[in-house]
Order: sequence, then C-alpha cells, then structure tokens
Amino acid sequence: MKNRFHIFYGLMKLFRKKEQINVCNKEYRICHYEELFVRSDGKMFPCCLVNGGNDMVIADIRDAGVREKMRKFYHKCSCDCYVLKKANDADKAPQIKLLNIEMSLLCQGKCAMCCVGSPDWRGEYHLYDDLSRLIAKFRPAELRVQGGEVLIQQETLEWLSSVKTDYPLMNLSIVTNGNVDEKKTELALKFFDKFIVSVVGFQSKTYEAI
Repeated sequence: MKNRFHIFYGLMKLFRKKEQINVCNKEYRICHYEELFVRSDGKMFPCCLVNGGNDMVIADIRDAGVREKMRKFYHKCSCDCYVLKKANDADKAPQIKLLNIEMSLLCQGKCAMCCVGSPDWRGEYHLYDDLSRLIAKFRPAELRVQGGEVLIQQETLEWLSSVKTDYPLMNLSIVTNGNVDEKKTELALKFFDKFIVSVVGFQSKTYEAI
C-alpha cells in the first residue's frame, strides 16, 4: 500500500510539473497585432476562438480609429499556445499574419450542428467595401474566408477576385464544406492557396441522420 502511495504521489508531481512547464512555455503576445477575426456582423476579435463574447470585441470594422482601438484593447485571455498581452506605445505597429473573415452566412447546407446558425440565416451582407479598406490598412500575409459557404456566394467570389487582382502575393485560404459542382471546384483551385474542409460534428451518426 505504501509503495502504491509513493507511485501515485510521484505521478501527481510529474503531471503537475508538466502542467507548469506547459503554462510557462506559453508565448505572451499582443494576439490582435498578429491575427484578427472579423465576424459576419463586422465585429473584430483577436482570433476566431473568442468570437462569442462581447468582452472580446476590439472594434467594428466600420469604426473610425481602428488602430487606436486595437492599441487600447485588452482583456484577460489565454489558450493552449498564447497569453494575451496588453499593447503599449513602445510596441511595433500591427503586423497581421492572418486576417480571418466570416463572410455572409448564406449556405447550401442544412447541418443540425452548424455553429453559426446558417440554416436559419435570412440576412444580407454589405461589408465588402469595409473589408477592402481593412485589407489595405493592414496588408495581411494571409486572408482566410469562411461562411456560410463562400463558394456559393457569387458576390463574395467577385469581391475575392478583385482582392486577388490587387494583392497577387497575398495567400488566400478558405474554410469550405466542399459540396459544390465541378465548375466551382475549378474556380476555387484558381483562387485559393489552401483549403480547410469543415467537418464539424460530434458523431458520424449525426451526419448519417441528416
């Protein structure tokens, strides 16, 4: 019994030490100086993992003084890799590596597990000019788009065509459900440098039921 206790105690120390190491190895960074997520309503967040809470809203892309709002923004936040650090005057200007945009929520899918409510969405999307200004301001290294389903959104595809023309060296990536006809597939291959196929569900039987 004594030996079992020592083994258990030793394992607990090891797990605690490993947990401490993981925490210590987290990178402190001004997350929204490197990555931005724009929700379909125009609200900006440090990344797509925190887009549900109003306390993590940096600004609206239609706001004046977006840079200053980014500099002033701070809220306690951490994930597996990063701890959000507050910006100060000495920090370099934002160098956006990834601009991740949730476009229109229009989608051909009716998935029960949809995390953005696309099956019930009946709105309109009018943020293209504002997004163009945001891209011109920050010149991100990568532009990622998602929906809804971007590949069935004709106006979004036309806007992306103009972005591709204006910024030929910018990497374009897409989150898609992949359920489009052959012509759209050929178009997508010309547009995008990277594809992320969204398979968001809890169990395979959910998909089988749908």
